[in-house]
Amino acid sequence: MLLRRKKQGFMDLRYVTTQWQLRIEGSLSWMPVNRAASVIIELLFSTGFRPIYHLENPSRQSWASAPDGLAAIFGSKDAPLPIIPFKDWLDRARVLREDPSYNYALKVMHFLERDFIRMASGTVILRTAESKLDSPTLLRSTYYVS
Repeated sequence: MLLRRKKQGFMDLRYVTTQWQLRIEGSLSWMPVNRAASVIIELLFSTGFRPIYHLENPSRQSWASAPDGLAAIFGSKDAPLPIIPFKDWLDRARVLREDPSYNYALKVMHFLERDFIRMASGTVILRTAESKLDSPTLLRSTYYVS
């Protein structure tokens, strides 16, 4: 559940809180935002610039380990958030609070219901060969295990 809170007079959209952590099968290709920014800069200023690049972490990780780490971060060390199947998380997200200005999940519910699992579980894998040719950072990401 994506929720926002006021922090020092402005809306802090980086704050994410949930009451339950979701469990998803498959693999993910998350990339730290600073690394993605470096890749984008390298691609934009590449001497071999191409009109289309794919950007995702070429070193895929299992979703199985992600919820545990996130549950500990969003919960506490002594009381991590319970991990539940994605379908149950969606059902709970729908009824948690019906105000989309408070419950951001409602704004993307159509995507979550129709496309999220297909796109986030590793069944869609982008070809990054051309991107790696023009971005040393993305090429090095192939060997990162983080």
